[in-house]
Amino acid sequence: MGPGSRVEPVLEAIVATAARLCGAEFALAYVRKEDGLYHTVAANRADAELVRYAVEHPLSPGQGSLIGRATLEGGPVHVEDCLADPDYAYPEFQRIGRFRTMLGVPLMRDGVAVGALGLLRSSVSPFSQAQIELVTTFADQAVIAIENVRLFQEVRARTDELGEALRQQTAIELGPDSGAIDQTIWKTLGLEVEVLLCSPVHQNRRYLGAIELGRAAGAEKFNPGQVNALAYICEQFAEFIADQPLDSIAEAILRPS
Repeated sequence: MGPGSRVEPVLEAIVATAARLCGAEFALAYVRKEDGLYHTVAANRADAELVRYAVEHPLSPGQGSLIGRATLEGGPVHVEDCLADPDYAYPEFQRIGRFRTMLGVPLMRDGVAVGALGLLRSSVSPFSQAQIELVTTFADQAVIAIENVRLFQEVRARTDELGEALRQQTAIELGPDSGAIDQTIWKTLGLEVEVLLCSPVHQNRRYLGAIELGRAAGAEKFNPGQVNALAYICEQFAEFIADQPLDSIAEAILRPS
């Protein structure tokens, strides 16, 4: 389901954990994509035919499906027996999956359903209120994990993008008209940057990444001394990394003093 995405392993772990927490026999995870529909992106213990059908039939918000209902209402939806539900409109999906009891839990971010979990049982066996609450709480944490992966991908893509421009330079200043300043990442830190100073970090002629310094709207530009200072800092940082074992670097990142 979409090779190469770093988000998918996270979703696979999320859907497996959610199924285990509430005792579901199998489960599916959905993510809203640019077309506004919810697409199946991960599954746990579901038959290949069921997964294939789910992938081929993305869902829209609405009362006709479990996921559509959960994303429309923005809260958990518990259907004790889908065959007795007059609004359920996917008999072919039910026939393939042979499920009866369903629990749908939306993945909410800023009041918007960015995805959902579908948890299924093959018999009429309602989920308990404790199980529903547990999975709902877990879904809130899952959204944070997904968002962290997404931000990491944006940062990585941004670093690679800048890297191409910086490989042969010591430091470069980008102004508001350059079109190269990605405000998305800075806004997650509560900042809006107008002037950006970037410098690459090289080690043995190998590009490792870049350090960015930003200044808000109305601030002065960086002067030549500051540009040279950042380039020097990057050189010293590269030497520091070269002299440190990997576990020490990880400890410094994970436990800043």
